[in-house]
Amino acid sequence: MDHRRWPRRISLDDVGIRQKSLLGKEILLRYEELDSIGVIASAGKTIVGGGGIQIEHTQFHYNRVLFVKTLEERTGKKAFVGGF
Repeated sequence: MDHRRWPRRISLDDVGIRQKSLLGKEILLRYEELDSIGVIASAGKTIVGGGGIQIEHTQFHYNRVLFVKTLEERTGKKAFVGGF
């Protein structure tokens, strides 16, 4: 798969959230390391972070609502919604 495509695919598995960096290296944010789920409604994006890692789910990715719901279920953390 071409890692330079935009948006870069985000996948959720049993361990955490995965995405390829612009240079093709896999980024893994483990669920137990996730500190925050921030939804910026006006920009149509969700930013998740923890352990020095940040992954951005943009308006060009599929189904932001399902992405946030799944993260809340798997981590027990609630999303912070702002940017109206």
